[in-house]
Amino acid sequence: MSRLPLATASVLGQPPRIIIIGLALLIFVSCTTKPAISEPQVEAEPVVATERLIASPPKDWQLIYQLNSGDIRLSDFIPPDETEKEWQTKLSFEAHTQLADSDPISIIMGEIKSKRGMCTHIDHFNLFSGFENNYPTSVRLIQCGENAHSQLGEISLIKAIQGNDFFYIVRFLKNVPVFEKGKAEFTNEEVANWSSFLKRVSLCDDDAADHECSSPEPVEP
Repeated sequence: MSRLPLATASVLGQPPRIIIIGLALLIFVSCTTKPAISEPQVEAEPVVATERLIASPPKDWQLIYQLNSGDIRLSDFIPPDETEKEWQTKLSFEAHTQLADSDPISIIMGEIKSKRGMCTHIDHFNLFSGFENNYPTSVRLIQCGENAHSQLGEISLIKAIQGNDFFYIVRFLKNVPVFEKGKAEFTNEEVANWSSFLKRVSLCDDDAADHECSSPEPVEP
């Protein structure tokens, strides 16, 4: 059932004189009140990024979380034999617009600094710092003896790339038993496998000759 307009509903049932006065006032207000002039709304054109992160999770890894807020893009994957609530290994792809001008080494060192407040001890090793496809890039292995929140040890391998549109972070994180300094349950073979995977992750730009895309159809996270 449709509702009556508010002005009409307010005069129903009133004596005729009151109705006439009410209508006269309504006409007077309508004639003397100038309509508000609204400023035209100019919408900003969305920035079209031509960069592409060439990356995909290992075969059969499952997506457990995804976020795309414009400024931040995030995807988390875990192995097929692990669950969202009780995972041991996680692969994350991140892209941040607000960090686009940041230096990869500074970003990773800042993360290490924040971890010092929650880990019993931290060891970290630079595996690569330089340029890949003419983008500043850094790869670092980080060991946390015991995380105060998870009460587990953590091994992470991080690749940070400074793009022109986004700042990209790709990370492997593995939960391991609590360990003493230099005694993490993590083999050199695992480090080698993760490093090989991260080596294949690259950034390119279709519109930039100095960041040429070698793959015609890169898979994005």
